[in-house]
Amino acid sequence: MTAAELIALAIQLSIGLIVASVALNARLSDLASLWHRPGLLVRSLLSMFVVMPALAVGMALLFDLRPVLEAALIALALAPVPPLLPRKEIGLAVRRVAPAAARLAGPLALVATVLLVVAAVPILVKEWPAIRALVGSFSVVAAAGFSIVGLAVGHALGGPDPDDRTVLALSTASRHPALALAIAHGGVTDQQALLAAVLLVVIVSSVLSVPYVKWRARGHARSPSQERPRAS
Repeated sequence: MTAAELIALAIQLSIGLIVASVALNARLSDLASLWHRPGLLVRSLLSMFVVMPALAVGMALLFDLRPVLEAALIALALAPVPPLLPRKEIGLAVRRVAPAAARLAGPLALVATVLLVVAAVPILVKEWPAIRALVGSFSVVAAAGFSIVGLAVGHALGGPDPDDRTVLALSTASRHPALALAIAHGGVTDQQALLAAVLLVVIVSSVLSVPYVKWRARGHARSPSQERPRAS
């Protein structure tokens, strides 16, 4: 097995373990939550599947971006992180058969994170010259704007519940790079440049998400005893 095949296997295994760790924490109430709150469901779909693609197309039309970055933004906007409901259904089945399996969620998440880092580092090292070549010509600003708007829109549409706001903000700003590459594969001839553009947007989004997460965590710490309102 080649090094590239090992890296691909590690990424796939990492994704599988992340799905498993999330699933093992699922409860039956999670499945019905959004269906009992149709307003939040509609706002979530609007935030992730309407606003972000419209934003990417608008940026491509209004600004003089590099074509490969335009393709990356539009592909990422069409590639949201996979929905939680199928993962939770898997988790409910496992918990029903082996309730004690929920204790494995934490260790599985840790192993998944380590695998993802180990697999991502060689890719970043190899593609770093191509990523650096994209810096400039408004590329980083465009990637930052895409991510900031995603966080802001998700936060605004999340409703009054702080947890809903945080989750929807991060879900809206986070996109699936592998799916984005598959979407844009046929329309871009320079696949290495496309990979570099996707990685640039993902890196910028990850960096900008850190202060948002810390801000939300401080807000929770200041009011741990306050009951969070639930609204549709």
